[in-house]
Amino acid sequence: MTTFLPAPYESVADDDLAAAAVATLAWSLSALVAVSLGLQVGSQYKGALDAIDGGSLSDREVALVMTTIGWAAGAVLLALGALVLILRRGRGALLLGALLATVTTVVARYQFGYFTATHPLNNLPVFYAGALVIVFALLPATRRWIAGRGHSSTLPALTTATPLPPRLAQVPRAR
Repeated sequence: MTTFLPAPYESVADDDLAAAAVATLAWSLSALVAVSLGLQVGSQYKGALDAIDGGSLSDREVALVMTTIGWAAGAVLLALGALVLILRRGRGALLLGALLATVTTVVARYQFGYFTATHPLNNLPVFYAGALVIVFALLPATRRWIAGRGHSSTLPALTTATPLPPRLAQVPRAR
């Protein structure tokens, strides 16, 4: 059975110099983005808690709460994914965290007016670096997909000529 799902850092057979370099880039960039998001969340979480405790939310408070929650979840997933990526796993958490952080940044920028003169934040390129984490996490799998070498499974292909083991071939008797 062959699949083309991305699995760039999960098997030693696919570990080459390009995959190791891209894994290192994904790890370092995701750690940088997680720290940057964590610092931003740390500076605005008190205001978000006060807004939630206050009852009805104004538009500015809704923006504050949504960006705080989105960036906090993205930072946690990016940090966990970066730590587990060292052990050749964690690509899913890395991708989910980067996607969540990037979507939150896009919404904050274009819907809520963050990173403008009315609500200045000075590290917009670092926030959009989550999109690069997505690219770096998918790059080795894309190369294998284009080359047509999917990630092979450990199970043999099941065909009509494959004999079944005796315990699988036995059919229970009807009573």
